[in-house]
Amino acid sequence: MSEDHDLVEKITALHEEVARLRLAVASDAVVDQAIGVVITLGTLRPEEGWEVLQAVARQTGTKLLDVADHLVRWAHSGWLPDTLEQALDAALTRDAR
Repeated sequence: MSEDHDLVEKITALHEEVARLRLAVASDAVVDQAIGVVITLGTLRPEEGWEVLQAVARQTGTKLLDVADHLVRWAHSGWLPDTLEQALDAALTRDAR
């Protein structure tokens, strides 16, 4: 009986780990897409796009993944929350110096 219980615990732990890894991969994809939006918009290098993304998240107090999600959606919808749009403009302007 104890072996069955151990096996069930291991399977449960593996399922949880797979779920976390799937979320991490999806999150990375959204962040990478958002960096693509930023570097296209600001004609920046990828590392500069990453820095702009971080700056917008810091300035607005928004989680980086949420900022990334908004930017990716913005590329399709044309709508971005005012606070993020202002922070993005400011970050791109600072970067253009």
